[in-house]
Amino acid sequence: MLIAYCDCFSGVSGDMFLGALIDVGVERRELVDMVQSVLPGDEFKLRVRREKRGALCGSRVMVESFSERRRNYKDIREAINRAELPDWVKSKAARVFLKLAEAEAKIHGIPVEDVHFHELGAVDTIVDVIGAVAGLYLLGVKRLYASLLPMGRGFIECEHGVIPNPSPATLEILRGIPVEGRDTNAELVTPTGAALIATLCSSYGSLPSMAVNRVGYGVGAREEHHPPNLFRLIVGEALRESAVEEDLLLVETTVDDMTPQIFSHLFDDLLSQGALDLWVSPVVMKKNRPGWVISILVQPGLRDVVMGLLFSETTTSGVRYYNVKRVSLPRSHSTVKTSWGEIRIKRFCLPDGSTKVYPEYEDCLKAARENEVPFEKVYRSVLAILENEP
Repeated sequence: MLIAYCDCFSGVSGDMFLGALIDVGVERRELVDMVQSVLPGDEFKLRVRREKRGALCGSRVMVESFSERRRNYKDIREAINRAELPDWVKSKAARVFLKLAEAEAKIHGIPVEDVHFHELGAVDTIVDVIGAVAGLYLLGVKRLYASLLPMGRGFIECEHGVIPNPSPATLEILRGIPVEGRDTNAELVTPTGAALIATLCSSYGSLPSMAVNRVGYGVGAREEHHPPNLFRLIVGEALRESAVEEDLLLVETTVDDMTPQIFSHLFDDLLSQGALDLWVSPVVMKKNRPGWVISILVQPGLRDVVMGLLFSETTTSGVRYYNVKRVSLPRSHSTVKTSWGEIRIKRFCLPDGSTKVYPEYEDCLKAARENEVPFEKVYRSVLAILENEP
């Protein structure tokens, strides 16, 4: 399984993230084509050049904008929905912009739909976000990790005037994400960089066990050399014997007065926002009332999104959450040919190097319905094919 590690030793911004992806080998033309499905090509031009910071050389990305148009969150979301992009790219990019919009909405005290991005709605931010997500897709990265994020001090200037460093938007986005302080007045992590890391990364800390095969450096605009103003992306294969350990949140609430029909709508919303898993457990509550515990497993950065959904879409008046660790097996996906068409399979690698393989339920169900055969027949035929693999 291909994984990548975001080494933010000098911080991260959207252009640094994009530069590292190009430096690591993403084809610029393919990346620009995907961005242009969201943003008209006559609005921007992507320039890339090699630059040094200290003793290290990397790729610096500069977006030349030919448009004065400022888009709000709704404009960007609709443009992504209309774009001819893979669903994975659409989903992840939309979540990055939602995280940016929610931070702005909370800081300025307005609804998310009314957020009019300033720096965030500019052409270069849209290019950075769509390009970063598309670049990971083109690389084939299945899981992304990050180091602790460094935070500067002092003050910085933006369109809102002079604000404290780190910016309020950056700190709001990074709620639940581990950070560390640095003795510098520079803005090390921008809101766009923070949103990319908080949305796309599954855990934070030291370099995961991997066989490194590519390393790329994204060059920042500041010409600092101590440490060099670079963002490093390390790409490689996860070691087969290594399970993946993640720091996650378990968010829960208990209800005893909610109609069951609401659960389906709630679950769809939670999954669309990035919930990793969810379940409902029956309980007996105070006054001997039967009730339900709703449990949702999420990345730390999604805590407020999930709590907001629970408060707005259920009858609950209180939510609790816990820090939990999840250990999961490395997985990969492929397809097998059957008499009913191609069926996707998922393959898990066990610590001893052996594997276990399962057909995708949805593919088997679709094949069974389209060919008017029992589901069990399709499922068992795929298992038989897998058992006979060399």
